[in-house]
Amino acid sequence: MKKQSIIYVAILAVVFAALYAGHRVFVAAQLKQFDEAQKFAQDLEAKAKVFQTTFGGVRPELVVERWQKAMDPWMQAALQRQDYFSMGDVLTVEAVPEGELPLFFYEDQYNKILTELTKELSSKQVALNWTGFGAPSPDQLGGQALTNDDVEYWLRLLKEGVDTVQLLVNAGAVQIYSVEIWPKRTEYGVLEAHTAGLAFMMQLEPLAKFINQLATDPKRYCNVNALRITNQNLVSPANPWLQVEMLITRTSFLPDGTPTTTAGSASSASGMSGMPGMPGMGGGSGMMGMMGGGMPGMPGMPGMQGPAGDTGVGAPRKDAQKKQESWWKKWWPF
Repeated sequence: MKKQSIIYVAILAVVFAALYAGHRVFVAAQLKQFDEAQKFAQDLEAKAKVFQTTFGGVRPELVVERWQKAMDPWMQAALQRQDYFSMGDVLTVEAVPEGELPLFFYEDQYNKILTELTKELSSKQVALNWTGFGAPSPDQLGGQALTNDDVEYWLRLLKEGVDTVQLLVNAGAVQIYSVEIWPKRTEYGVLEAHTAGLAFMMQLEPLAKFINQLATDPKRYCNVNALRITNQNLVSPANPWLQVEMLITRTSFLPDGTPTTTAGSASSASGMSGMPGMPGMGGGSGMMGMMGGGMPGMPGMPGMQGPAGDTGVGAPRKDAQKKQESWWKKWWPF
């Protein structure tokens, strides 16, 4: 009889333990969700009463009209800044036509851009050390299978490089040693920054006008980040020819005005790594090779720190921050 009682008590203990574990795992979780939903409903009811008290008897169309009148000055100011922080149609490229191979389309566009730039530089007697601005030549691709995104990205590099060269030519440069297009990055969550490293030869007077134009242009934003000027003929009383190295940054608003998740946005937050030193600018060769002596290489630039508080990546989800409860705690009743 004593043995049977012990067995009955053990069975009852196991049953109660199983019931308690089931309550902890299933019923308690459902009750917790119900309590949260009930609290949420109460909050909504309280907010609805506040809205009824605040806006009771108010005509919605009048509220919207007044709000629009108050927002118009801000919207106009934003539109003006959008025109100021813009690169025009420099970043707009023609899409690959449907049915055409991306490689053939890229080859045609590459040769077209190169031919037009060569004619312009020849007419103005400006020498350029052609490097492609980071975009490969069709010969370097070797028949690779390209995507439309590859083609559009390289064409944007070419257009941005050509636009920068034209900026120097119009300012009075006679020799352009190098135009290095840096990877784009996101600044302040809404601006896409485009930095270019330049090395060229220009006389003192047009150089001063060029720098002043970049710094004071009321229509377009352009920032001179770094500048180094070398006069190798200091003893001459004539207007000197200067060898110039500089970094300039132009910006454009992001298409949707929101931060992107590209590599550029991450680099703007955590600090973009320094750019390696530019090689010495010696006498080039080829169709548009440079003339004259070389320029010393530009040292690497220190990392650029993004805006304070911007981490460049989204904050971790709250549920990911919570410490997961051990499985045995859910089942162990004690």
